[in-house]
Amino acid sequence: MSEEQIEFTLASSAERLLPLTPAGTFNPGMAIFPIREDGPVRGVPDTLHDVHLLHDFVDSHQYFFQSLHAGDISAKLYNRISTHIDSTVLTRQWVDVILTVAVGRNQSGQLMLVPDTDNDEDLADEEPRILLPDKVVLGSRSFSGRSVEANVKVDYFEAGIRGQRSIPVRFFLPEGAKAHQLDWYIQVHPVGSWTVRGQEYPVALGFRTLFRFGRYEFFYVDVNLDGRFDPDPTGLESYSIGMPFNIGGTGWRIEELRVDGSSLRLAAVDSTVLPRLALRAGNAAPEFTGVTLAGDSLGLENLRGRFVLLHFWAPWCVYSQREFAYLRGAHEEFGEDGGLAIVGVVEAEQLADVHRAIREHRLLWPHIYQAREDPIPSAYRVVGFPTTYLIDPDRTIVAQGSAVRGDSLLVTLRMHLTSRAP
Repeated sequence: MSEEQIEFTLASSAERLLPLTPAGTFNPGMAIFPIREDGPVRGVPDTLHDVHLLHDFVDSHQYFFQSLHAGDISAKLYNRISTHIDSTVLTRQWVDVILTVAVGRNQSGQLMLVPDTDNDEDLADEEPRILLPDKVVLGSRSFSGRSVEANVKVDYFEAGIRGQRSIPVRFFLPEGAKAHQLDWYIQVHPVGSWTVRGQEYPVALGFRTLFRFGRYEFFYVDVNLDGRFDPDPTGLESYSIGMPFNIGGTGWRIEELRVDGSSLRLAAVDSTVLPRLALRAGNAAPEFTGVTLAGDSLGLENLRGRFVLLHFWAPWCVYSQREFAYLRGAHEEFGEDGGLAIVGVVEAEQLADVHRAIREHRLLWPHIYQAREDPIPSAYRVVGFPTTYLIDPDRTIVAQGSAVRGDSLLVTLRMHLTSRAP
């Protein structure tokens, strides 16, 4: 069995690896539970007005674990969100993995940000920074807004050692968003190179949305050699750690990844691992078949001639819950007679939670009960909730992501279904 070793160095990724989506978790209304500092934050500048004091965790695993043992969250809630948490590498002691900023306006009306760069819960010694006009480009999409960069210190706990490190952070406020909807992301990743059949590829390690040193979840390969990594798991350059993938006509699996992200070891595996197809608009939708909660077999084959809105969700996920009203609107307007079939694929620890959510939120369409590692979510590379695809009667993906979420859902459906109407 052929093996390869890749060495990584921690380097700036500002121009090479942009965030998949804005994290959005600064918004207290979107958090599963309140994020708090260990003590009160002092020194908020009195020269600013309309001030919002915002907190978010840099290390979600350590935050969840210590919050459980501090009594800030219940065991029931922790069990819902702890599927991928390895508690053996965490500590019950409070580790300040919280990022804190204040956002407000100065006397001239300029939008200002005050980051707690030294992580001491005191903003009196911090310099307010102007949020300047900016644009974030994510593949074919772009988001206008305002941004500013800062190096901030955060605590960490790794390999039994507690310490503090400085990390470069970019803060971004999308156009039209409220101050408390500020987004942020880290601009440093482990990067390296990998040669396959004589072709050298830039590679990197990454994560879902929140940065965590040593808990990397994705292996990025710059397959098209354009100098940038596409972190979208529906594309061709992002591969989940632990799942086999095909590069250069060979199947590979990551056998070992050092906890600090300094190196990994890959092994060539069964050649039946096929090259990935992009799950993007214009490409074929993967076939699927599952059993609904009513006991019926359901798949694309059953739904020929209809548009299919394939919606992956979880009853505990607040982001999923925010989509229910829009989905009900789509079902009421288009439903079976309007040419649209909505199919829910739901993950939960207890089936009773699924039935309760369906009943309480009136989700009156078929649902299939499968976890992310099961066939349908795996085929559609679901890494978070909600994930939604619109598939046309020819079994082609016509929309995904933000185009089929929130207010955009009905706009997208009207555009596609109306154009197909006889």
